[in-house]
Amino acid sequence: MSEEKCAESNQELTAESESHEVDTISIEEVKSDLLKDWLMSFSDKKLKITKEIDDREGKDTYRIMFYTEKHKYSIRAVVGRYLGCVMTNRAPYPGEDHTRASDFPDGDFSFSTWLRIVYKILSYELVDIYKPKSAGIG
Repeated sequence: MSEEKCAESNQELTAESESHEVDTISIEEVKSDLLKDWLMSFSDKKLKITKEIDDREGKDTYRIMFYTEKHKYSIRAVVGRYLGCVMTNRAPYPGEDHTRASDFPDGDFSFSTWLRIVYKILSYELVDIYKPKSAGIG
């Protein structure tokens, strides 16, 4: 997906989310036991969870946000149907006046989709380890 389309998609998701958000809730307030179990490895201090009103689906829909120093990860969960994630930079790159976004894994509402999302976030945040060239004798 092009950077422009990612940015447009993220802006639509943000606008949609902001217009449908209810107050921030705790992990304990999540109605889906399955989703609650997945979130229990985190603490409420590490997440922002909002319950969205989804008139189209009539299903419980949640927005789960993780923040790191440089990125924001927004996971949309439609209970029993869908999980998806979008990553946005929290600040523009030098010389740019917009933030970038990337689509992360999505799929059905399953633990395997949840793991793909969490592993992608982890791999995106890990930094390369410097490995010096071995000094050869000789």
